[in-house]
Amino acid sequence: MSDDRPAPILRVGLTGGIACGKSIVSRELQRLGCYIIDADQIARDIVEPGQQGWCRLIENFGESILLPEQKINRQALGRLIFSDPAKRAMLNAILHPLILTAEEDRIYWLGKGGFHGIVIVEAALMIETGTYENYDHRIVVFCDPLVQLKRLQLRNGLDIEEARRRIESQLSVEEKKKFATHLIDTTGSLRSTHEQVRKIYYSLLDAFLRRDAGASEPLA
Repeated sequence: MSDDRPAPILRVGLTGGIACGKSIVSRELQRLGCYIIDADQIARDIVEPGQQGWCRLIENFGESILLPEQKINRQALGRLIFSDPAKRAMLNAILHPLILTAEEDRIYWLGKGGFHGIVIVEAALMIETGTYENYDHRIVVFCDPLVQLKRLQLRNGLDIEEARRRIESQLSVEEKKKFATHLIDTTGSLRSTHEQVRKIYYSLLDAFLRRDAGASEPLA
């Protein structure tokens, strides 16, 4: 009788504060051999014109959030949701189930296709939405609050008050740290960040190999 179970996968969640360096950490983990699933990219894909997420957003927020070419105006939507907690909650209720389904489908088909290793799901709000429970390990990326504020200003072209509002709209990094199995501080140099990432990668690899070895033992 053939074994139709998906190949072993270690599921790792990657999260942290806005503008704290999650993408830098994700790229280094990918370079080391992890498979990366980017929840932000999935979110962008499902709100392309005609997609289910796009239709739901238009139904709930109206056509004022559209660009002339019918794509979602991310800046306009951002201003709307970061200034109104109720609208932000509505957006999350619309998109997060769709994102989670896409993530789970991708992991499932990776396993069915024979992938054997570590999958990293990068998602900013996995703590807030409770999906952190889906992962064997959780990496929380953080940095000094003043560094975070400056990075967000520069990255998004925001004034200091708008940058501060966006940071404060999310669960604090200190709260997120409570759910972490691993922490990465990106306050310092890129070299320091990469060193922390490599240390965690080898810890995850060890956990994966130990679990995989145990799973491959014949049942009694």
